[in-house]
Amino acid sequence: MREYVVNRPDEAAMRRILEAEPASPEGVVLRLAWQQGLSRDEISDLTWEQVSFLDDRLELPDRMIPLEAEVRSCLWRLFQAHSEVSPYVVLSSRDRTPLRPESISRLARQALDREGQTSVRLMDLRHDWIIRQLADKDWPAVARISGVAVPALQARFAAYAPEKKPSRRPAAPRPMWMNSSCGKCSRRSGTPRRALPCDWRGRWASKPRRSWP
Repeated sequence: MREYVVNRPDEAAMRRILEAEPASPEGVVLRLAWQQGLSRDEISDLTWEQVSFLDDRLELPDRMIPLEAEVRSCLWRLFQAHSEVSPYVVLSSRDRTPLRPESISRLARQALDREGQTSVRLMDLRHDWIIRQLADKDWPAVARISGVAVPALQARFAAYAPEKKPSRRPAAPRPMWMNSSCGKCSRRSGTPRRALPCDWRGRWASKPRRSWP
């Protein structure tokens, strides 16, 4: 099977784009894809009801994504300016109507090309976000916030994820054995006996005692 290739963007170039377009439609689209891991359709369908400023998260139909502080600040400015215009987050700068998916792709393509990121697709930004999440989260945690099942994540991104060390379960506690000064209560064949009190004759208390004349 051919290895899945992600055209990862240059971080410095992405920072330049976001600084130049702090709250423009292009900047919001790239922030939501690269810093929050949203797909093109999710960006197009995102509404203010799905943005929880109180809980600092995006509440999508299939998952919840922690909201980055930088993105939260950007969205809060947009909310104050445009929330009464439309319930949708990403609007056209010309007529304040929700952007269609194809318009979102076009704006992202233009912004990326201006910084020389000609091979990076909008989808690559989401995938780069997934790879960065794998740096400090395990597969199930990334599956929860990305909406991608663990087997699909591993099939696509195992080559990009840092080597995960297997978790070591704590060793089961060893049974406690009673130390006895009685030589007959010592281990036999290397296997310890269970802790039972001994009588003074060195026999196990669980055994019946011999009656002496």
